[in-house]
Amino acid sequence: MNTTRVAASLALVLAACTTPAQSDGAALPAAPETTTTITLPAPPPTTTTSTTVLIDPGPDIVAWLSPEAPAVTLQETISAWVGIETVTLVDPEGALAEAEELFADRPSLIAGLSVGDLPTSLRIELSHPMYLADVTGQLRSLSDIDEVVTAVTPTCNAFPDWNVVVFVADDRQLTRLRNELASFTGLSEITAVGRDEALAEYTRRFESFAGDVTVQDMLVSLRARTTDPVALALVQNRFADDAAVAGIHVANPGVPDCR
Repeated sequence: MNTTRVAASLALVLAACTTPAQSDGAALPAAPETTTTITLPAPPPTTTTSTTVLIDPGPDIVAWLSPEAPAVTLQETISAWVGIETVTLVDPEGALAEAEELFADRPSLIAGLSVGDLPTSLRIELSHPMYLADVTGQLRSLSDIDEVVTAVTPTCNAFPDWNVVVFVADDRQLTRLRNELASFTGLSEITAVGRDEALAEYTRRFESFAGDVTVQDMLVSLRARTTDPVALALVQNRFADDAAVAGIHVANPGVPDCR
């Protein structure tokens, strides 16, 4: 991801911290008849090289389009694929408006960001998580699509040593959430990370952007590791609708760390 995309994505990355890929427009691939892949979504943050940049609850998939892509045609065609619930088109103007709204009180965080820095994107919701692998694969086969980001199975893990991160929206619920996380078989070394440590971690990752971020912008998080994909799915299901949880980051076993 180049520096322009990093700047364009910064707003989404920060939002996670403060709340809880051929075209000529030719033949798009047919939607799958059936699938046996079952995956479950898992939000928040990431690093400058990640493919998981979603705001909770976030779309299941975001497809960033190339500058000359026939955006409306792609939107209409993808909408007809099996497994698609909705496809929302967000143009550069809309993306800039999102960033400006998110950081109305911190304009320096997006200073210099313009419409020209932001690609058009398609925000895709699936009718069922089981379609994620097939739809993502189809999207990545299109030359009109520069990048595909998903709410699950990132290509790199934003949190070295941890592949389960639960962001806590209500600190008073920290003990309860930790106990519930500890009840899952297959998770190990569950630990809490406070705001000071989270700020230090964030500053290391986003040194050039971190000047206006303070400890109050950070969230306490619970972290764990596992090699069991089933445990990842169960954790996601359990905490997805918990009012005390601001978001969840999950990386499948074996995914390399982001650099």
